Amino acid sequence: MLLCLDAGNTRLKWGLWQNGHWQSQGAVPCQNFATDHIQTHLPADWQKATHIIASVVAGQAVLQCLQHWASAQGISFQLVRSEQQACGVQNAYAAPQTLGTDRWSALIGAHQLLRANCLVVCAGTATTIDVLHANGQFAGGVILPGLSMMKVSLHAGTAQLPSATGAFSALPNNTHDAIESGCLQAQLGAIERMYADIAKLDGAQCVLTGGAAAHLKMHLTMPCQIIDDLVLRGLLCQATALAK
Repeated sequence: MLLCLDAGNTRLKWGLWQNGHWQSQGAVPCQNFATDHIQTHLPADWQKATHIIASVVAGQAVLQCLQHWASAQGISFQLVRSEQQACGVQNAYAAPQTLGTDRWSALIGAHQLLRANCLVVCAGTATTIDVLHANGQFAGGVILPGLSMMKVSLHAGTAQLPSATGAFSALPNNTHDAIESGCLQAQLGAIERMYADIAKLDGAQCVLTGGAAAHLKMHLTMPCQIIDDLVLRGLLCQATALAK
């Protein structure tokens, strides 16, 4: 049974795969895996795994904790790397190995599921917006602070702006709503500006994943869909390729 792990900056998303479908899925805070007490935070289903494939951008402490646990359990552990080419996706990065493995896996997942010209948006602690062509060519993309990080940075970096708990408004008339709306507009503007570059291509799509995906989708003006397990799907594809 294969355990796919997507360790992001905030959450560790996981999926247990066998016989052509997910047996179970979930998410836990990444901070739980940077301690010496990992055993107390483990989902029970992890004990069923015989192999692990992982994307870890959460830092070395989390990676080492996961590796040590897997070794202690006698479970093989495969850490994915971003490559020039994998699973039909070509990496346009000048130094392919420097592309985040979560972005790389999301691109692979999108290509396997859609086979379309698409904008791949990962909306987590950071927001990444990547252009992927139907032939599997990853053309490039941008990184910006995620929605929550934008709001936190305004509070932390200014003397008078509050920790905002406002609501979105087209024309806010108070500071809390102005911060919420401004940060959201910045995210939406970046996504829609990037989408404009591929909108004229046949069958252009936008796919979102990550903790803020649903919030962003509510306000986007172009058609888009949420695929919660996009990175896990990409990991699954890489695991299959590595097994051949």
